[in-house]
Amino acid sequence: MRDIQEIAADLEKTANGLGARGRPFQELAAALKGDDARTLAGVDLASAFGPDRLLPDRDGAALGLLEILRDLAVLAPPAYVAWQLYEALRAHSEGSFLAGWQQGFGQTIPTLGDTARTVALTVVAAAALYLVSRMVRDLRDGRAQRLRVRLSSLIGEATLSLALPAGARDRLTRSAALLKASLQSTIDYFAGLSAGAGGGAAGLHRNSARLARKLGLLADEIVDAALAGKDVSDLLGQFHATAAQLSRLFADEDPEFGPAAAAARFEDAVRETAAPSGSDIVPAPRMEVARREDPR
Repeated sequence: MRDIQEIAADLEKTANGLGARGRPFQELAAALKGDDARTLAGVDLASAFGPDRLLPDRDGAALGLLEILRDLAVLAPPAYVAWQLYEALRAHSEGSFLAGWQQGFGQTIPTLGDTARTVALTVVAAAALYLVSRMVRDLRDGRAQRLRVRLSSLIGEATLSLALPAGARDRLTRSAALLKASLQSTIDYFAGLSAGAGGGAAGLHRNSARLARKLGLLADEIVDAALAGKDVSDLLGQFHATAAQLSRLFADEDPEFGPAAAAARFEDAVRETAAPSGSDIVPAPRMEVARREDPR
């Protein structure tokens, strides 16, 4: 999850493209950028600044005119046929009506062929206007929907960021980074051992590398879930069990900075950040650093 200042900057940039309609979102962005942004924690921003409510559908003048022309074009062919039929009936006096119309009744009115051609062109024009107006409306609706989704996403992201304790995001991600660095040093340590030793050390290296990779993936899942405000109890339980297995594979010579100690600190950071209000996440006892006695 990003910092609240980054979210506010994106919200302001998006709101500036809306002109006067974006003023409420500009004011929200300014409040999120302020020193007292944390006072908005607990406020239902999605309801107070809902894009669906503040940005109702509104057709532009050009689209409205285009749709009026489309509707008129649909009525044009039958209206033109009715008018030409009226003119033909007025011009007919004797003989075959159709034969006379085919000749235009002595060129006094458009011929039947000219009338049919005009009707066909009018139908094509009406269909073209319909397709163009439909395409313009779909583009407008799609752009408006993407804008609403973008604003809703930013407002939701800001709500989650404000819900986290101050500095919790940085502590959690920094703790995860330290854990991964410690795990990588563990893998490198056992890789060096297995390079000059027998199958036992090689097997130990494979096991420690597998557990370290699993621990790193679990750490990523826990960070993402915690920052998204989800329950991490089950994930933290899996993390604890995997870290305990890893700690039993080797002697942790540094109780402050070894992999097991790093895993324990990461657990503490997750508990502090992700525990829901009024409850504690306790999936397993806090992992203790496992040590082996020096055989010497």
